[in-house]
Amino acid sequence: MSRRDEICAGDEQAPPEPEGQQADRLALRPCTLKTKDQRDDCDQRIGKRLQDLGQKPFRPRAPGDDRPPHPQNRWVFPSIAYPRGGKLSTEFVKSVKGKDTKNFCLVTLRFGDAKPEPGRLAEHIEGLSKAFNSVVSYLCRTGIAKPQLSAIHVRYDKVSGRLDPHLQGIWDISPELMSRAKKLLHKYFSGVWIDKEKIRSLNDASHYICVGIYDHEAVPDWPNSSLLESWRPPPAPPLRPPSRGLR
Repeated sequence: MSRRDEICAGDEQAPPEPEGQQADRLALRPCTLKTKDQRDDCDQRIGKRLQDLGQKPFRPRAPGDDRPPHPQNRWVFPSIAYPRGGKLSTEFVKSVKGKDTKNFCLVTLRFGDAKPEPGRLAEHIEGLSKAFNSVVSYLCRTGIAKPQLSAIHVRYDKVSGRLDPHLQGIWDISPELMSRAKKLLHKYFSGVWIDKEKIRSLNDASHYICVGIYDHEAVPDWPNSSLLESWRPPPAPPLRPPSRGLR
């Protein structure tokens, strides 16, 4: 098991590995749609599937504009997520420039004992958001940990056939408070992964967290029910900058 696959469970016994895809949440998979043409093509594939499911994923163009329809302002479309998330990532990296980042670490949190049943993604994300808001206020107030950047990511797990929402973040946790932070997080979350090693590239980490809300390249092939759930607006903003909870 690689270092990024390691489950950090504090002083207690480690929780069982999650069903389906195993505990590789901390791996920074690159966002692969690097060109505008690739993102536009993915938009059209996602949009066409949503249209076939009776949705209205595109904004109308002006009369005489023969360009492909532009997608609605939703994170599930890469042409929306990439520039928006990229800007937030750049702003975050600039905001911490010159600051002490030696204790910044990658954090992943899973809420609930299992991935949400079909049709219950919004309810699950709402529960994750409330748990996060409850714990982050205490963490910051006591100085145990300082979340710097956090986002809810949604993936599709082929093994379980369910969507897999989880929180990814960059948090500031000093080594002497790591055990306390883990124990507290385990009271609210069923899965707690904290990378033990220093973040190698803050640019790469923040870009993945901000842009990779969805695995856009895979979304066009998701089952109908999963695609529809991901298309609907989430109950909370998926991305939160420093000092702000998942409202």
